Amino acid sequence: MLQRFYADVPAVDVLVLDVDRLEHEGASVLWETPHDVTDGPYPHVYGVVPVQAVVEVVRVEHEPGEPWTLPDVEALRPQAT
Repeated sequence: MLQRFYADVPAVDVLVLDVDRLEHEGASVLWETPHDVTDGPYPHVYGVVPVQAVVEVVRVEHEPGEPWTLPDVEALRPQAT
């Protein structure tokens, strides 16, 4: 989705979300493949994203027109206690 919709944007902030918290607060996440897209599906949040569901904000930068490279956000996933 970054390449399709944000190819000419130099930077975006990617929100890493705790889906359990998100759903607890009344939002939901559906994995959808938009029409004319072959590299999906992608998560789509329905509802308000409450700040307590945001685990991390990751600034991602790239040269406009070049492919995006995303960091490994798995390391940011909350650990079960």
